Amino acid sequence: LKLNLQLESGGRTNTSLSEQAQLALKIFNVSMGKEHRRLLAKPRRRLVAFLEERAPGTGKLPVRNEAMEFYENFKAGNDRLAQMFFGKSRLFNEDFTSYPTEASEEDIEVALDLLSDFYYANYCET
Repeated sequence: LKLNLQLESGGRTNTSLSEQAQLALKIFNVSMGKEHRRLLAKPRRRLVAFLEERAPGTGKLPVRNEAMEFYENFKAGNDRLAQMFFGKSRLFNEDFTSYPTEASEEDIEVALDLLSDFYYANYCET
């Protein structure tokens, strides 16, 4: 198995969404339901692009103990990959001190304003 592990810089990178933009996307996803995901893939991509442009920022991090619990589910496999392909003991930083210990309140007003702006810009303007 030959892998090209040379990572090139430049080009498009992922834009992090602000906490409010993440909430707007969550509201969209939940309100549309799993049964409509395939049909709504294109509008969802447009919403993501809109949110990346209008509301980039530092996203909401999960609560520390939840993040650590999630990470533990993949640690053994990640450690094997790190050793096998990179000669390292681990792939990811295991310092979770930057994660909050308690969940913060969600600002639903801003999230709903973002959704309203998106719908107006995409479906109401002529």
